[in-house]
Amino acid sequence: LCEVTFDRTEVPLNHLIGSPGDAGKYMTIVWNANRPLIGLMALGVARRAYDIALAHVADRKQFGAPLAAKQLVQQDLSDMDAGISLPCESSVLAPVGVKKAGMPAPAARIRSASVP
Repeated sequence: LCEVTFDRTEVPLNHLIGSPGDAGKYMTIVWNANRPLIGLMALGVARRAYDIALAHVADRKQFGAPLAAKQLVQQDLSDMDAGISLPCESSVLAPVGVKKAGMPAPAARIRSASVP
């Protein structure tokens, strides 16, 4: 990215948007409106990464068995899913009006076990 500066630039009053000095307020309004969309994009990337990992461990064989049959791999996948489903979906989807019915049992178990 780059920095753009306008030194000694005059803008006619009829070209101003809002009142002089209100730019920060307008930027905050725009940022707050776009914040859920940015969160949804991050949620989509995380969900896709999880789906790719899930497909990989289902196809990959290690020591004569699918990688997905290994308990540690299952735990890691469960942690990944809970890390996406619980905090992300509740904090990103809820503000934009998307409702999810209930919480999957494994995710609830992991979440309740990790609460101090």
